[in-house]
Amino acid sequence: MPKKFETIFNEWVLLSVNVAIILATELSGQYFARTGIIHIIAIVFVILGISRIFIHYDAYDRYLRPLIRGGSVALVTFAASHLVEILGYMYFKATVDAIFINVVNFYIMSMLIVAIGAEYFLRALKREGMTKIIVLGAAVAVFSLLTILIFMNRISVSLEPGGSVPYIYSLLVVASSIFSINRLFNVKRRVSIMAGFINYFIAAFVLITISALQYVLYDVLPGLGIPGFQILYVSHFLFYGALTLIFLAFVRLSDLGGVYQETQKTG
Repeated sequence: MPKKFETIFNEWVLLSVNVAIILATELSGQYFARTGIIHIIAIVFVILGISRIFIHYDAYDRYLRPLIRGGSVALVTFAASHLVEILGYMYFKATVDAIFINVVNFYIMSMLIVAIGAEYFLRALKREGMTKIIVLGAAVAVFSLLTILIFMNRISVSLEPGGSVPYIYSLLVVASSIFSINRLFNVKRRVSIMAGFINYFIAAFVLITISALQYVLYDVLPGLGIPGFQILYVSHFLFYGALTLIFLAFVRLSDLGGVYQETQKTG
């Protein structure tokens, strides 16, 4: 069943779908933004992404299991970011700035969750303490709490160019991305058999970073002559692409074999 599923939703099919969506959206002018179709398409990708966690692979190595599980949790967290966006509009009646910041909170959490999984593996390899994992876990907890407080209107946020929030969040996004990608590179260097899985995640994190910056700089970019609806479109295109890459990453877990033996040789 997993093989059939992956044959249907292979790289070329998903690439074609992404390209078709981009063309249809851009040719519509502002229609997809005005009618909310751009958000409906996001739900389709959310369902596609979450479907991946129901396909289990038996080749999990116990030392890499936290990274793989972290990838699964990150996939759900990242996918949920746009459910949060829709709920922000429809249920919480939050401001656009609050919704965008909370979407970015989920983006950051998804990257840090993968970094935690990578740290578990690196810690076992280097016999290090739990300090980094605790700090990363605390960071995820802080961003989760921020999301709740912002939606409850306990914290007011503004993405106005004259304020500090867009620039602070830009730094947080870039720092989280660089750190998480660095952790993945460290795992990849030690376990080359995981390269396919990790490469997809690294590419996805690049797209996530650019998408997040579109959100936090939403009020800044129009000053450069970029229309608001195009910022919305590009951020969503990048979301679709990133979720597609994470979805495809798990295909690379099909035939890992004895990963830990290689780890011992290269560690």
